[in-house]
Amino acid sequence: MHQFVKLLPFILLFFVYGVILTGPLLAPHDPFVSSLEEALQAPGAGHFLGTDANGRDILSLILYSARISLAVSFCVVLCCLFLGTTLGFIAGFFGGPLDRLFLFTADVFQAFPGILLAITVAAFIPQSLINMILLLSFVGWVSYARLIRAGVLSLKSRDYILAATVLGLPKSRILWRHVFPNLAGPVIVQASFGMAGVILAESALSFLGLGLPAGTPSLGKLMDQGVNLLLVAPYVSIFPGAVIMFFVLSFNFVGDSLREKFDV
Repeated sequence: MHQFVKLLPFILLFFVYGVILTGPLLAPHDPFVSSLEEALQAPGAGHFLGTDANGRDILSLILYSARISLAVSFCVVLCCLFLGTTLGFIAGFFGGPLDRLFLFTADVFQAFPGILLAITVAAFIPQSLINMILLLSFVGWVSYARLIRAGVLSLKSRDYILAATVLGLPKSRILWRHVFPNLAGPVIVQASFGMAGVILAESALSFLGLGLPAGTPSLGKLMDQGVNLLLVAPYVSIFPGAVIMFFVLSFNFVGDSLREKFDV
C-alpha cells in the first residue's frame, strides 16, 4: 500500500499526459468555433463543463490549452537544463574569473522576483509561443546553474576526481563520466519542480494578457475571461484553475518522491 501511494502521483501524471496528448481526438467540440447562441451554458449533457462567453466548449478549450501549457513547460525546462548545466559546469569546475562572473550574473538575475522580471520583459516583446519559451528560459536558468555549480564544487574535491585529474584524464571526460552522473538525481528533481513553476508562470502571464498571442488557447486566458463572470458563470474560471492546481500538485508530489529516492 505504501508503494502504491508513492507511485500514485506518477500514475496520475502519466494518465493526464495521455489524455492531454490525445486531446484533439477526445475533444467533443472544436474550441476555435464560437457560437453566441450557446454562450455561458451551464455544465450539462451537450457541454460537460459548460461554455464560455463566446460559446466555446470549455472542456475542449482545456484539452487544447493544457497541451500547450505542457509543451511550453517541457521546452522551457529543457532550455534551462541545457543553459544552466553548461554554465554551472564551467563556473564550478574551472573557477576563477569565470566563477566570479557567473556569481555576479546570477546575483543580478535573482535580485528581481522571477515573475516580475518576466512581466517586465514580456511587456516589451511580441507575443508568440517561441518568445514565451525563450522568456521563461531566460528567467529560470539561474536555479539550475547554481545547483550544478554547487554540486560540481562539492564533487571535484572528492578523492576519485582528484585521482582522475592526477592520472591526466581530460577534463571533459572527468565531467561527463565522473561528475555529471552524480548530479543527475538532483537535476531531475529540480526539473520536476521546474515544470510546475513554468506552468504557473505561463498561466500568470496569460492571465495578465502578456502571455500567448490572441487566438491561442490558454488556461490563464480562460481564468481571465471568467473573472468578470464569477457571479454568473463561475465554472469558466473554476475548471481551468482546477487543472492548473492539479498539474502543480502532481509535479510537486513527483518531485518530492524523486527527492526521497535520490536522497542518500
